[in-house]
Amino acid sequence: MFELPPDLPRLRTLETWHATCLKLIQAAITEAEAKQRQAVRETARAAPPAAGWKTEVQRGAPWRVHHGDCTMGKGRPCTREEARLLLAEGVASCSYCRPDTALGVLG
Repeated sequence: MFELPPDLPRLRTLETWHATCLKLIQAAITEAEAKQRQAVRETARAAPPAAGWKTEVQRGAPWRVHHGDCTMGKGRPCTREEARLLLAEGVASCSYCRPDTALGVLG
């Protein structure tokens, strides 16, 4: 292990430097996560959706996720990955068919 300087000014400088590095790392993580979500969305759009899930849309935005055979809401078909992503991002889960339980995304 290394030794830290004993005086307060240098300790404060180290604290500031590490806090700055941490903020940069957190910003890079946020950006990488956003890129990963976008890649999943693009892949989901490019691939033909599985019939197992559907997304109910309201006012042009995803509103609720359903099982593909759920009769409680109409929506466009989506892949399992897209359904999981939408649920993880906070889109509501149908309280009747409970796709969040089947997909393992419990909120």
